[in-house]
Amino acid sequence: MKFVLFTSPLWCGVYADFLLRKKKKLTALVTPPCKKAGRGMRMHESPLKENCRNLGIAAFSPESLAKEEFLAEIRNIEPDLGIVVSFGRIIPGILLRLFTSGMINVHFSLLPNLRGAAPIERAILSGLEETGVTVFRMDEGLDTGPVITSEKLRIGRFETRDELRDRLVLLSLPLLEKTLDAFEKKSISAVPQDGLPVYAPKIKKEDTLLDWKEDAESVFRRIKAFSHSPGSHTFLPGGKRLKIVSGRPSDFDSPEKKRPGTLVYSREDGFLVACGRGYLLVKKVQLEGKKQMDSSEFLRGRPELAGCILGAGS
Repeated sequence: MKFVLFTSPLWCGVYADFLLRKKKKLTALVTPPCKKAGRGMRMHESPLKENCRNLGIAAFSPESLAKEEFLAEIRNIEPDLGIVVSFGRIIPGILLRLFTSGMINVHFSLLPNLRGAAPIERAILSGLEETGVTVFRMDEGLDTGPVITSEKLRIGRFETRDELRDRLVLLSLPLLEKTLDAFEKKSISAVPQDGLPVYAPKIKKEDTLLDWKEDAESVFRRIKAFSHSPGSHTFLPGGKRLKIVSGRPSDFDSPEKKRPGTLVYSREDGFLVACGRGYLLVKKVQLEGKKQMDSSEFLRGRPELAGCILGAGS
């Protein structure tokens, strides 16, 4: 069988390498168009695309998946199966129908729970104790196709988005191999999704702003869900953005109710911020334009911040 892989630049190396190691006939790689970056805002090609071409594997980054020029390239390949992993774009029906065996999607949730663009972030934000991987046959709906296989994974108490995502990728590889073997043996089967769907919409910039009126556990989940990039943030008095890189709920208690967002005091392992219920111990921060640092070190250089109110309106 001839396979075409649709995935993001972040994961194209992982899945392309996996297919090549398993001796699956990877005929083409499709990734979203490169973004401008660096000085001069130049376009930077993925090194993997050049490697693919050297191996005789076509590599595409079309602006539109429905453009006739791109569709003609796929049509000429005469592909059997499309494999979609964290691609981030809707697959139009006109493209879906070019694959003789259809297309499959490796999705990082237990469908029909968390259909959509951000299943990992939304799982953490919702406080779920488990999630998983689902491999399903694609149709023209949003993650609505029948399930081929799935497996559960427990979410760690302190696990960040990146850590959970890495474990889900590892979990997905044997499920994908099992699925492709079944297609090659013509022994594939799938069952309709069971249960009420829950959606995981794309993350917006405003989702990453911390709301100190929430309880400490909810603030903690938001920090974990957006670890590293884009990162959750608050604002210092005067309007400077402060990224909260890591933190956790604290067992600290005070007889005096503090206004949410109040930077209560510093201690060796960080500083405390009052939430709508409870307190968050902030461990690492990053001021806009600066490097990450331990929060206690950050506050030592800015003692005037003790007792200030953090937040968008501060």
